[in-house]
Amino acid sequence: MASADTASSALPPQMGWSSWNAFRQNVSEQQINGIADTLVKSGLSDAGYRYLNIDDDWQSAQRDQNGSLQWNPATFPSGANLITQLHQKGLKVGLYTSVGDLTCEDMPGSLWHEQKDATTFAQWGVDYLKDDYCHVVDMDSDMQTPDGFFSIAPDVDYISLASAGSGEGTHMQAEAATLSGNATVKSGGGADDGQYVTGLSKNGGTITFNNVLATQAGQYTLTIGVYKTYSQYTKYIQAVVNGAKTYDTIESRTSGWSPTARVQIPIQLHEGTNTITLQNPITNQLTDSQMRYSKMGNALKEATTAQAAITGNPVRPVFYSISEHGRTQPWTWAGNYANSWRTTHDISASWGSMLTNYDATVGLYAYQKPGAYNDPDMLEVGNGLSYEENKSHFTLWSMMSAPLILGNDIRGLMNADGTINHDAQNKAYDVITNKKVIALNQAEPLLAAKRIQNNVNGIDILVKPLADQQVAVAFLNRNSSASTPQSLDLTTLKAQDSRTTLPVSDQYSATDLWAATDATKEIGKTLTTDAIPGHGIKVYTISTKAAVGETHTIKISASDHGSVTTAPAEKVKDGQSVTITGKADDGYKLAQVIVNGKTYDVSNNQYTVANVNEDLTIQGVFTTATVTKNALQSLTPITATGAIGDDWTKLNIPDKITGQLDNGNSVDIPVVWNQYSFDTTNDKEQVVTGTLQLPDNVSNPDQLQPTVKITLTQSAETDVNIGLDATAYVDPTALYTGKKASYLNDNILDDHATGGTGVLALTKPFADLVTSGKNYFTYTWTKPISMSAVALASWYGQSQGPTGYEVYASTDGITFTNKVGEVKDITWPHNDDTIDSEPIAFDQPIENVKAIKVIITGSNEVWGVSSVINEFGVLGHYMDGSSTNPPTPAAKPVISFPSTEHVKISATVDGKAITSGDAITPGATVTFTATADKGYSPTFTLNGQTITLDADNKFTTAPVFQDISFGASITDTPLNWNDLDQAIAAAKKLVAGNYTPDSFKAVTDALAEAETLRQQTNASQLRIDSVAKKLNDAIKALELNRLSVTYQNTDHIQIIASVGGQTINSGDQVTPGSQVTFTVKVDSGYYGTYTINGKTVTLTADGTYTTAPVTENITLAAIQSTDRPTPPVTPPVTYPTPVFSFTNGFEKDATINQGASFDPNAGISAWTDSSKTTAIPAGDWTVTGNVDVNKPGTYTLTYTIKNGYNQTATLTRTIKVVASSTEDTLSSPISTR
Repeated sequence: MASADTASSALPPQMGWSSWNAFRQNVSEQQINGIADTLVKSGLSDAGYRYLNIDDDWQSAQRDQNGSLQWNPATFPSGANLITQLHQKGLKVGLYTSVGDLTCEDMPGSLWHEQKDATTFAQWGVDYLKDDYCHVVDMDSDMQTPDGFFSIAPDVDYISLASAGSGEGTHMQAEAATLSGNATVKSGGGADDGQYVTGLSKNGGTITFNNVLATQAGQYTLTIGVYKTYSQYTKYIQAVVNGAKTYDTIESRTSGWSPTARVQIPIQLHEGTNTITLQNPITNQLTDSQMRYSKMGNALKEATTAQAAITGNPVRPVFYSISEHGRTQPWTWAGNYANSWRTTHDISASWGSMLTNYDATVGLYAYQKPGAYNDPDMLEVGNGLSYEENKSHFTLWSMMSAPLILGNDIRGLMNADGTINHDAQNKAYDVITNKKVIALNQAEPLLAAKRIQNNVNGIDILVKPLADQQVAVAFLNRNSSASTPQSLDLTTLKAQDSRTTLPVSDQYSATDLWAATDATKEIGKTLTTDAIPGHGIKVYTISTKAAVGETHTIKISASDHGSVTTAPAEKVKDGQSVTITGKADDGYKLAQVIVNGKTYDVSNNQYTVANVNEDLTIQGVFTTATVTKNALQSLTPITATGAIGDDWTKLNIPDKITGQLDNGNSVDIPVVWNQYSFDTTNDKEQVVTGTLQLPDNVSNPDQLQPTVKITLTQSAETDVNIGLDATAYVDPTALYTGKKASYLNDNILDDHATGGTGVLALTKPFADLVTSGKNYFTYTWTKPISMSAVALASWYGQSQGPTGYEVYASTDGITFTNKVGEVKDITWPHNDDTIDSEPIAFDQPIENVKAIKVIITGSNEVWGVSSVINEFGVLGHYMDGSSTNPPTPAAKPVISFPSTEHVKISATVDGKAITSGDAITPGATVTFTATADKGYSPTFTLNGQTITLDADNKFTTAPVFQDISFGASITDTPLNWNDLDQAIAAAKKLVAGNYTPDSFKAVTDALAEAETLRQQTNASQLRIDSVAKKLNDAIKALELNRLSVTYQNTDHIQIIASVGGQTINSGDQVTPGSQVTFTVKVDSGYYGTYTINGKTVTLTADGTYTTAPVTENITLAAIQSTDRPTPPVTPPVTYPTPVFSFTNGFEKDATINQGASFDPNAGISAWTDSSKTTAIPAGDWTVTGNVDVNKPGTYTLTYTIKNGYNQTATLTRTIKVVASSTEDTLSSPISTR
């Protein structure tokens, strides 16, 4: 937790390893112990990777009789003792839960169990908790609410209090309490006094009971009498006691005969008069998420403090990591409860996915602070990225002060003899143990890097403030090819990032953090890199000689009624911070600190002196803990102005508001603004509310709420939905019947009120659109725009909405090579006519854009269509500052496409042929067709840019507004088919039955495409190479689509598994089609029964069992007994048998005339099994015998075929040759192989 008064407030970003990527839901104690040993023996724990995080499925599917979480006894037999064992190895332990009623794997979630689960985690000694977001909106929740959130409140009849052993107290009527907002008294039969209060839903109002008397301090049962109004929804209510502690409960869906029901909450009251306010502040997904995560965050704080008091040990902080995937901008609020928060959807092991999560996170640097970090998801280093990509990924996460949680199988980093394999996983070990780069992430001041250059010619530049007046600077090459050397004027860094303290100097020291030798060099004002490899990075620490090592002393003066300590103690380096913490005598508290003669107020028992540049003398001021509170009477109004498109940070709204007290004084009170309700596109006056953070000596009896009135106006460069002005295009053959591309152009997030024009919908199956390259649409403008964001909207998204899209920007309106953003794994929250939006916001505007291409990368297609898009909005403005009205259409563009020797070129517009030099209507699209003579490989260009034709040798432009020229050039180099032929041969050797149908389909499709291309006479070399790569990639993917093998020994049964004679461990993965041999050793006097995936199997006499070729994950379970089991009667294992089939008219036993021709294979086909889905080529048959067509007689042919299961089938034929009158004979017999 990241609040200032917790022991974990200054925890550095977490470093460790997570089980999910390696083991997913099949995690076990045996695997975790193996990982723990690897962390220690490999030196990774010494490098800082000490958190061993056990993800979902560590827990039992049922809570125990006390309602507590418990371990899965089958996979984690040691239970919580495993945590003790891992602690003894010097490791810290993380567990997993979810804020839903279930986890992502449908294990018990922590909703409504936060305090109990937090107490359990504290008692077990858990060091880390990942709190996921499943069964909230990602999956259906058992808690039914109209919008997925707890925004509906019950109607309240009364409240009462009872202490232990006493009966229910006097009813305090809701209608007699203080009501605010929409809280309204209504009449109702059966209610106390015939009345009740409604209107608390969605933060609509409150009911405040003042002067609630408690005879002594302690726990009471608060009963809330709710008036039953029919509802199918679960209802939620909070009770805020004395303006501080919040309790909550739910009213389940109501039924029964009585008009009222009761819900009860245990609460703590002060002796004397108390205040209880009933409310439901949940209005949307944001406030719902805040409720869920704040409950667990606060519960962890309370539980760890209570556990420390019980044991007498120091508080063991729990690093609290929330994982709601950035849905409600948690960086704006989660730091109040958590140490880290996910900013993105899940990462995958690809360069594009890594860049997407980096781009989404790097701009959030200002929201991060020591102890509270943006989390762009775990590391994919070692999971398939190249060496340069591994370095870039690791450096970026370190520069952003992001968590360094490994997701690779670290067991592969060690050789069998226990030494490190430095080449494994593209040198992953050397990357993740680079001490200098790790220090960027772990050392104070723990600030995230700021990106000061965004994708300029594919280069990003980041700067990160460091201690001792140093900075780190990183240059990222986003391109696949090497860059030229890059330069940066170091004297400008302060202007570009005010957090940096690097002095302006004529000379600096630069240390290359990835250089093996000569890492540090003296340079002038300019830092210049070497050439940066494709997808590579250069990172340096920069300092001036005078700054390194400078320190200041800290002196603490004696205080009355308590003492203070500092971190660090005694000395502090120049530019660092000093945190002062009080230790008060009983009855006192730290109220102020005096630093070098100046007095400062204290919050939560701490005060931090930032950016120290002199010696410090510090003294604490302690006052009595009982504070007289002054009532808040009014708040000073705040107003703000800005331009449409300005975000919250540009409005300079203060984080404090001035309040007037009843004693005549004023006070500045911190406020947390509800930024989520601010609309950057609204030109009407907006009122944004906030939450007061009251100091101890101020009360708010009238529940005053801070507000700021905001007015936004338009400017010449105001970003609006400029997508309205664009010309949209979709391939007509991809459109679902009756839909048009122009439907995209009416408005962003159209609510289908009067005037709405419909939706775009594509055909299904969507995979066919991907194969044909028609899964896209374009927007084209007649002059350049600046683009700051896009948003794709869909309705009924769970059944027909896109699941991902990519955006490419074009500066010439023709070619689209610059990918500027993408979204993957879209999870639409609704499946009705609610229109949901999935946006992409760019960190920096994309300039000089004339067209964009939006490629749909995936789609739901439950119904008859795919890729249903209600709107696609583009937020931006014209570069020339003109209004957003469409500019005057351009003159008719001229289309040129001269044919060349050996290449014939034609063109059509709307299906009508045009000739080279024709002018066309602006905004039309042109389709070029090019045919090359056999043996020639042309290169095609459009306005000088190389392009690729589709499989039909066609290329269709985006809407055209300028002259274009399509050309072809011929090289004398002959076509090279070698790679394609080798890939085809490799694919044909694969046996489909050895793989799952889904995994093998990609190979089948790619092979069909390759064989079709091989028959073409006018193929280009570019097309040949592209199809060869596609087929090879599909073949390689089969190896990646591996299956897991798990088993578990018992006290008296030991199991050994092997594949091809090589021993494998439980949890290891094997190639589909492998056969696994289990060897079982049983102690004398014991017997075992065995199942594989729940089906009983029988071992051989020597205690072994070999599976059929595996096509799914398998688990061998053993049950030991001292009773000899009755041998089960099990049918023998049967494998598919190959079969022959014959064409109509085929004669098995045939008679032919002497001298006639005879093909022994004519009319016969062979298949791997009776389904006849996979053919066995004739070249793989064995045929014995021969037929001499020139010699009368009777001949026998025997055909033998074999499938991948080693099963055979035979066919015997009798062929009779009869004498013919002709004298012509063949010179030799026809023989078979």
